[in-house]
Amino acid sequence: MHGDALIVTLVSLWFVYTCTLIIIVWAVFYTCRALRCHWCSTALQGPPATGESVASCAARYGPVFSVPVRLWTRKVVLCDPRAITHFYANAAGIYRLDPGTRKITENLVGRGLTWVDGADHSGHKQALAPFFSASAVAGYFPAFCDTVAKVREPAARSHPWISRRYCCRSTTNGGARWSRSL
Repeated sequence: MHGDALIVTLVSLWFVYTCTLIIIVWAVFYTCRALRCHWCSTALQGPPATGESVASCAARYGPVFSVPVRLWTRKVVLCDPRAITHFYANAAGIYRLDPGTRKITENLVGRGLTWVDGADHSGHKQALAPFFSASAVAGYFPAFCDTVAKVREPAARSHPWISRRYCCRSTTNGGARWSRSL
């Protein structure tokens, strides 16, 4: 073999070996993580595929079950008020965002209430709680109605199907939910 051909062959083999090694390390890591999750936790029952309503799944599998999501992963669904209370009471200390979700959340909505963990999260919640009390939300209602009125008229003129399908429904919902006429 010529000297240059030998170098090209060794470089290409080095690239193939490096890629193969990375794939093997990733596969071992993923397998170990999956086995650890499988062995160290209780498997929750749940539907084999998505598409069922939460109510039917809760009736069939109980108040806590798992549903399949993307790429062979499952998410836990809580329907029991005590389980939901436990989750939100301990969410700051026990349940933390994984680094990937944390980065995506930071990119989408910034460093706010959905991004922080622990004591910072509790501090953010306490700071925002007065703005979402019943009296505060009732105070926002007139501004909300004004905004709806400003948006509804131009939207109804630009697309006739909006006035039939959505505006009538929002008027009905406003009267039923807020005891006011939109």
